[in-house]
Amino acid sequence: MIKVLSIGQLPQEVGGSYTTGVTRVVHELSKQQIPDVEQYLYATNVKSEDAEKICTYPHQYMGYKLMLFEVLCNVLKHPLQTMKEWQHYKKVCHVNPIRFEIYKANYERVVKEVNPDIVHIHGLGISPLYHLNKKYGLPILRTSHAVPLLQEYGDKYRTAVDAALGTRYFADYDTALNVDNKNKLVELGVDPSKITIISNGIDTKRFFFLKDERESIRKENGATDDTVVFMTSGLLIDRKGQLSFLKILHKSGLNFQYWMLGKGPDWDAIKQYIEDNNLEDHAKIFGQLRAENIAKYLSGADFYSHASTTEAQSLAEIEAYSTGLRIVVNSKIADTVIGNAFNDKQNYYIMDFDNVDNIDFAQWVEMETPERFSRNHFDWSKIAAKYGELYHAIVEKRTK
Repeated sequence: MIKVLSIGQLPQEVGGSYTTGVTRVVHELSKQQIPDVEQYLYATNVKSEDAEKICTYPHQYMGYKLMLFEVLCNVLKHPLQTMKEWQHYKKVCHVNPIRFEIYKANYERVVKEVNPDIVHIHGLGISPLYHLNKKYGLPILRTSHAVPLLQEYGDKYRTAVDAALGTRYFADYDTALNVDNKNKLVELGVDPSKITIISNGIDTKRFFFLKDERESIRKENGATDDTVVFMTSGLLIDRKGQLSFLKILHKSGLNFQYWMLGKGPDWDAIKQYIEDNNLEDHAKIFGQLRAENIAKYLSGADFYSHASTTEAQSLAEIEAYSTGLRIVVNSKIADTVIGNAFNDKQNYYIMDFDNVDNIDFAQWVEMETPERFSRNHFDWSKIAAKYGELYHAIVEKRTK
């Protein structure tokens, strides 16, 4: 039996201090039954006493403790080593050294409690673990859920790269969400031979085509059989492109509705555009909904809008794909989608948001397609099985 200690964050609904796509991924993976693997999770955004409440076996979920006494003892016991580590951490991550010591003390605590065979990091900037890896010699697998671009760094390239990756060198193995993700890691200096591509997953028992719900949700929102319904789900921010896509639909000549699920700083700007252009019957913002309600709206829609300007991999796109929706994707992120957007012209339309061809777009929308069906290619059970294979391969390499 392999013991895997994962380090990441949990969503708010199970005790985390916030919810993001990554927290949902970490939580879902932690719940999977993987043959011959025991999973443990240290959640850095959950208090220790709260983590214990959701455990079904000892140490399944662990949270943080302040551990100020342990921090003080370590500083007094190893002053020179501590100063060197602080200098590195301040230079690379620009974070208070006390925070570094608290992180480090907690990592050391959970490693001792679990005694893992592998440490699986969800995220990039985990610099304290770089020092603990030297001490314990554990193989570290890093999953990079968001990879920064080189052009963002400018003259501070090397320092910024280390900040982005929590140092390039501390992970023994990496997983990337897709080919684009892998290429960016390679650009940042990660050895391509150590990178395995494993997509995110979703619970396909919650996200599938609800044929019986389709007509009722459309009728509820005033969509007729002739209405072309587009939908998006996610944070309402400029990077996600909801307002940009609404402006495109407004000029498209289509009889459309655009359903936007989510909250965010662009809410007021989108509402103002709707009011200024009398689009109340065509564009609707529904706020943040529970998963079972999102599936209803996905089932009622005809197309999913994946309008982001930057993306690592979108869980919302996987959810839409699993309900059988055809997808409009921004050309800037076409190589991050789970399908082959460049070859699958039936299910994907790659749109240049700066130069839209409305005739070509309308022809794609009106294209005859097979009857809609659910897809389960990316169910968490299948994704977890891929991680299980990788965990076993890593342990086998270490024992040879």
